Amino acid sequence: MKLLFNKTYLLFFLIFLAKNLPAQVVGGDNVFEFINLSPSARITALGGNLITVRDDDVNLAFANPASLNPLMHNQLAFNHNFYPAGIGQGYVGYGHHLKKSNLTLHGGIQYVSYGEFDATDHIGNVEGTFKAAEYAFVLGAGKQLYERMSVGANLKFITSSFESYRSSGITGDLAAIFHDTVNQLNFTLLFKNIGGQLTTYTEDNREPVPFEMQAGISKRLKYLPFRFSFIYQYLNRWNILYDDPNSEEDSFFFDPSFAPEDK
Repeated sequence: MKLLFNKTYLLFFLIFLAKNLPAQVVGGDNVFEFINLSPSARITALGGNLITVRDDDVNLAFANPASLNPLMHNQLAFNHNFYPAGIGQGYVGYGHHLKKSNLTLHGGIQYVSYGEFDATDHIGNVEGTFKAAEYAFVLGAGKQLYERMSVGANLKFITSSFESYRSSGITGDLAAIFHDTVNQLNFTLLFKNIGGQLTTYTEDNREPVPFEMQAGISKRLKYLPFRFSFIYQYLNRWNILYDDPNSEEDSFFFDPSFAPEDK
């Protein structure tokens, strides 16, 4: 009975905490949010963000150019996701290593096609159709400076089109990765999406790009085929909580609606 009571109390306590935790918002505050989408199925399966791994997967270079290395030479990647309503998203990338300069280059295109829409007038009469899409063209380079230190940089040119509303921009990534092959440890520091809009959707309405600082560490086990990866996001935003003015906080145990009426 005592054990059952403790479990029941713990359950109610967790519900109480869950009802009072504010929500976190990671999207909707910036323009060109699509460049944060995962470029491959592997990265998606591992949480959508994998900046602590350095192998022959050229998809990794889209977010972390410091992961570029000679193993990515002549590697070609193509990924496409099918969504409802005719929406498609994907990434195409290619890596090439220059032996003389010990420099590894890559280029790629990330895209989102939102499909075809009806163009109507103010009373709903269809006057035609239009398409909406966004593209990010990326060029990057990575170099191993020392035995255990590699650095890299990306440059992304972005275009976005929604009917007659169009915008363009340039962002860049700067990254460094420390790789200890003896202990199978990787440490990564990434400055992601540095830049801004070149042209805006509407006049005098410049919006921020999704700039972010990240740090990560990964450890591969010696006798098992597993790797643990820990990534800390939003180093540049210590407070990522969002207070919704339309929400009403309540307590599981102390709900104002159950307060007795004054007599």
